[in-house]
Amino acid sequence: MFLSSVAISQDSTQIRLSSVYTSGTNSIVKGKSTNDQDIFVKILGIQPFSKEQKSYQIFMNTIIQDKAITCKISNKSQRPPLGQCLNHQDQDIALSLIENGIALVNRDNLSNNNLKNIYVDAETSARNDSLGEWKTIINTINATDTTHKKTQNRGDSLFDDSSLHIILIAIILGPLSGMLIVSMIMYGGFNKLIKLQKHQIASAQKRDRSLREKEKFIVAASLEGEMNANRAKLDAFIMIYEELLSNLRDPSKEPKYKKSGDIIHETPALSRNIFDTNADKMDLLGPSIVTDLTKLYINIEQNPKYKTFEPETPVNDVIEFVSEIVRNAEHLLEPIDRIAGALGTIVRHKKQYNK
Repeated sequence: MFLSSVAISQDSTQIRLSSVYTSGTNSIVKGKSTNDQDIFVKILGIQPFSKEQKSYQIFMNTIIQDKAITCKISNKSQRPPLGQCLNHQDQDIALSLIENGIALVNRDNLSNNNLKNIYVDAETSARNDSLGEWKTIINTINATDTTHKKTQNRGDSLFDDSSLHIILIAIILGPLSGMLIVSMIMYGGFNKLIKLQKHQIASAQKRDRSLREKEKFIVAASLEGEMNANRAKLDAFIMIYEELLSNLRDPSKEPKYKKSGDIIHETPALSRNIFDTNADKMDLLGPSIVTDLTKLYINIEQNPKYKTFEPETPVNDVIEFVSEIVRNAEHLLEPIDRIAGALGTIVRHKKQYNK
């Protein structure tokens, strides 16, 4: 699904760096320009999983290999400037890091929607395939579940054995001894046991909360990417059908369908794969977002219906039909933008918390 290199916009400034090296996980590369000046460039669209991530520096050194790179600067006002960089094999360095699970998509400094969609799709694929750092995260989540279950079973077993011992001793020593032993355990051993169980339950609940926060971040980031991709598709759909509507209303032009008929899609073909895949995790996002998402995706069809117009169809009928299509599509813009904003807030909050 992803290309080894991504085309860069033609309106940006291109620079070529030699003697390139990187330091740490700050996404900044340093190199020599053609006039032998030191130049720093911050690679566009990526961020490491953590500041201590060793695989990040190793992969950067591997893909650059101490050879020259080419960077197209998209934000010259920033210091260091932002740029999309290709290695000596014309591979997009940021895309290679993302699709191998070494880096996350930094949506905050990506203004190019097409490039953002490619990076987000690569991140989703790397996460689904458990590549790179994603494998560690997913294994940690699975191990947490297993440990939680074992801890609960161990606590239950301890309580059952102690209760059985108390009953047996009470029967053997008689009613009086049994009452004394029960009293001692109630004020001593049982208190310790209850404290132990409370501690175990609190620890398990803390791990559960941490796990749910991680899942919430992953679901929110994935859905935000799908929202942005659908927004781009919707814009293109509206533009095409508004142009068709303009041509139909122009008396100087003969409508295209008058010659050989035409087929018109009733709704835009939008994606809903991320939503369907994570339907059982929607409650992590909160009731308000879940309600908005459900209402939105009810109106999204991956394979929309279409209507065929024959040459003898009156122009006014076609105009009315296309106008209704455009209005319905425009009604989807506001909920998509609102939901994408809410999801973006969750993702940014998680990133700030990690810092």
